[in-house]
Amino acid sequence: MRADSPIRRKAAFVLSGGTGFALYYVFSLLLVRLPGVEHEVAAFVAVLLSVPPTYLLQRNFTFRHRGGVSKSFAGYCLLQAFNAVAIGALAWCGRKAGLPAEINFLAAGGVAVVVSYVVLSRLVFRQDQG
Repeated sequence: MRADSPIRRKAAFVLSGGTGFALYYVFSLLLVRLPGVEHEVAAFVAVLLSVPPTYLLQRNFTFRHRGGVSKSFAGYCLLQAFNAVAIGALAWCGRKAGLPAEINFLAAGGVAVVVSYVVLSRLVFRQDQG
């Protein structure tokens, strides 16, 4: 498989994103156990905590991006802020629907995966960037 192969990139995205998702999931489950922390707050904060390590994996391992860090990190953070709000809203809906935390956080976090890949590959880590 070529180093720049779309298959390699998608596999690396799944591994990097899976690592970020695992961080988000563990952080969510730990935070929701704290007194007074609701599901949507736990999910939102957990997404934010998982951003820096996941950015580094996506930048260096998945997309092998050599462009400027500040521009790609800003784009990555903007995408993750959108994801955090969306995931928080979905977690709220899941809680209102009576989903257990384990299923709620899994479903809410899973929603962002395809959109994230498209945005990262076409906008944030474009191959033609500097």
